Amino acid sequence: MIVDSDAHSRARLERLLASSELAALSLESLPQARKVMRAAYFPLVILDRDLGDEDGRDLCREYRARHFGKHVRILMLSAAANSSGASSALASGADDYLDKSSTDAELHARILRLYAIACGPPPTAEALDAETARVQELRALHILDTAPEDAFDDITRIAALVCDAPMAMVSLVDERRQWFKSAVGLAVREVPREQAFTTYAIAGESVFVVSDASADPRFADSPLVRGRASLRFYAGAPLITARGIAVGALCVMDRKPRGLDEKPREILQALARQVGRLLEARRGLSELEHALVAQQVSNADLLRAHAMFQKAFENAPIGVALVSIHGRWLRVNRALCELVGYSEEELLQTDFQAITHPDDLEADLKLVADMLEGRIERYAIEKRYIHRAGNVVHISLNVSLVRDDQQQPLYFVSQIQDVTERKQLERARSEFVGVVSHELRTPVTSIRGSLGLLAANAAGPLPQKVRDLVELADRNAQRLHRLIDDLLDLEKMEAGHFRYELGLFEVDGFVDRAVSIMTPYASQFRVRLEKVTPPISIRIKADEKRIQQVMTNLIANAVKYSPSDGEVQICAKRLSSTVRFEVRDFGPGIPKDFQGTIFQRFAQSALPPSVAVSSSGLGLSICKNIIEAHGGQIGFDTEQNVGTTFWFEIGAIGDRVR
Repeated sequence: MIVDSDAHSRARLERLLASSELAALSLESLPQARKVMRAAYFPLVILDRDLGDEDGRDLCREYRARHFGKHVRILMLSAAANSSGASSALASGADDYLDKSSTDAELHARILRLYAIACGPPPTAEALDAETARVQELRALHILDTAPEDAFDDITRIAALVCDAPMAMVSLVDERRQWFKSAVGLAVREVPREQAFTTYAIAGESVFVVSDASADPRFADSPLVRGRASLRFYAGAPLITARGIAVGALCVMDRKPRGLDEKPREILQALARQVGRLLEARRGLSELEHALVAQQVSNADLLRAHAMFQKAFENAPIGVALVSIHGRWLRVNRALCELVGYSEEELLQTDFQAITHPDDLEADLKLVADMLEGRIERYAIEKRYIHRAGNVVHISLNVSLVRDDQQQPLYFVSQIQDVTERKQLERARSEFVGVVSHELRTPVTSIRGSLGLLAANAAGPLPQKVRDLVELADRNAQRLHRLIDDLLDLEKMEAGHFRYELGLFEVDGFVDRAVSIMTPYASQFRVRLEKVTPPISIRIKADEKRIQQVMTNLIANAVKYSPSDGEVQICAKRLSSTVRFEVRDFGPGIPKDFQGTIFQRFAQSALPPSVAVSSSGLGLSICKNIIEAHGGQIGFDTEQNVGTTFWFEIGAIGDRVR
């Protein structure tokens, strides 16, 4: 790959490469090169140092930082090469540095030499994964960039003496550099990985020896060989961890060509094993220190957590208690004591059974048994306590069970909330609505009957204006009658006294009947009802009359909010184990501030100008009760100025019997 902003320079390089039958990809900027670098592997990169406002050394460093970077050879060119430029280029990771004014012959020779070094096969995915694991292992030792230590320095000096070498070091290789934990006869602490002899030492298990680096094509052009260091001899024994991964080498070096006898080789390898043990011992010590610090932090956290729990437990606005598996109170907070009128000392001398209303005890104990047997994980129930003064306290109880490591039950955690006032309000409301509804039903029925007789001319023909008023009164009386029926139904549903008559019916016929029933109503608003259900041979078991009540309510709402000459779509479709019914309109959508309360009783949103018919606000609440009583669910999807789809799901029975 060629990266050069000068078109003439790129053409020259392409010509030289072509003369050796080498193809090249030519790019003119760093962004292009970065994109290509992520997608393809190039054994040789010829890189211009000066790329307009960009610096080619940046790309060089990025290459070396990548897993495959050590396999790539980089030749850096500059229009004004000098010694300082060469040093900075080599420091950034370049393998060679050359002035652009060099002759074609010299430039060609440099290219071919680097290509010969790099022309081996590209690294495999397996090799890249192994290198990643190797660097991770090195970092797990927590050794990089640490201060010198006598134990490592002593081994380095012994290695230098045994091998009769002026330089020795404990060398560790990460993804971009060779760093020296210990060094004798060498002033620097690290060198770029591209210049490291140790990169080759860690590839094997035995001592790696280079007798004369100036004659070895792998190292002949290295700045360590060509520069002031003038290294010639290298011997390195890999440092292998307990996990069998080489992270560096114990190495010795000399400025003159030479070999290494068998006995010094054995000693160098033995010393390398000792360095490996030192690294493992250091790892263990580091992990122990981390564990001790973590334990200290954990203990402090536990103390803080305990203090927070104590504060939260005592100051909770609802009753909180720890209860033994036999029902005895173990701990109680102030709110619970105030709720039942007993002091903490008095409660701790008894159990929850003693203050539970006798009529509620059996249901509570059954849930306790289910939890202890593992059939349930927690439960919630509303029941009654007997206050110390003798009055009844209605509570909402939530209970969970704490188990030990062997899953044996230890104690219960109970949360108790006073709902006496809510129960009283519900009872009063229910009684009021029931009385009012029953008291209104008879006179309203009578009024409707009288209005019907007037409309039928039972008292003689009526003037048109009077007839119009009678019809208006009759419509309002009908609406009042429906409201009374809805109130009575809702009270029965919420009290659990509403009876459902279950039976099997087919979905296709059900949808047809719903469309047929509501078509006259929709025609009054100039709205079309469209059945968009594909043939579906499925039955459901439910109270057809009540499900039809849900469907007609949803269709009526959709019609009411549809524009004139609009359309309402009705469909049914089978899901995995349920049948889903949908009613879709193309009206204004449901306002966001109304969406959270739409299924509550008497919930009504502001009607848009196009909607002239109001409602009681009970319909959707009743629909929700009916569907949930059938074990189903109901909901909606809406989008402003696009429309709304109301849906409900009920369990499917199976294919129709033919």
